[in-house]
Amino acid sequence: MNHDHNAARLEQQLCAAQEALREKDRQMACLAHDLQQPLHAIRLYAEQLAREPHMAPEFAPKLRQAALALKSLLDDAQLAARAGLPEAAATATSALARRARASTVDLPRLLQELVDQFAPLAAEKHLQLRLRSAPVALQTDAVLLRRILGNLLDNAIAHTARGKVLVTARRLGAAAGVRIDVWDTGCGVAPEQIDAIFSGNGQPPARVAATTARRPGHGLGLLIVRHLADALGAAVQASARAGRGSRFSLILPDEGAAVSATDCAATRKR
Repeated sequence: MNHDHNAARLEQQLCAAQEALREKDRQMACLAHDLQQPLHAIRLYAEQLAREPHMAPEFAPKLRQAALALKSLLDDAQLAARAGLPEAAATATSALARRARASTVDLPRLLQELVDQFAPLAAEKHLQLRLRSAPVALQTDAVLLRRILGNLLDNAIAHTARGKVLVTARRLGAAAGVRIDVWDTGCGVAPEQIDAIFSGNGQPPARVAATTARRPGHGLGLLIVRHLADALGAAVQASARAGRGSRFSLILPDEGAAVSATDCAATRKR
């Protein structure tokens, strides 16, 4: 009886250890996915700078922004490593999410920085990348918001072979929140497959075929988006049609502490 009890306990411990290792593998896969974005941008800006050294004043701030994005991701990885192996199904993303800190975010400025960061990736595929943002500012975690939108932009560019990617932002009304949309003219996805692309268990065949050989889709970007959106109390929505493009939307709560973008600009000047 005692032997059977010990054997059962050992088997339970082994299963728990195996699950922890699988979760650590998922953490590393999510981190590797996120690291591709700033690394690719840095490489493309460096190549452009080598061809056109006289453009250094223009490229230097963009290289710095991509490098800061890379540092932020590495800081996240260190944070997750210090947290140790998770006991539940929490990824490195959710470990960071539990430490979310709100600050005043000038949304047009943050979006412009992201568009600048992803411009080389869009240009490499001959895609138009455009931004239309109302003068909105809100209280949220800027680091998590940047990662969410970075993954949505990366997803849109990866699955668009021709055409454009458009980012829009607007306030929905008094206490209704802020809506950010990322539109693309890519391969789209069938409505019945939308839930699957947020699962992290791979992309539908049409979306896999639409990615380039150099930047394959692993289905992790949207899983990260969902985890981080939950941490911010935000909602993620998707609407798409196969072969007709997609729209991914982030609805951020208005916590009553939002300020105008003019106030943000005045704060930066002081």
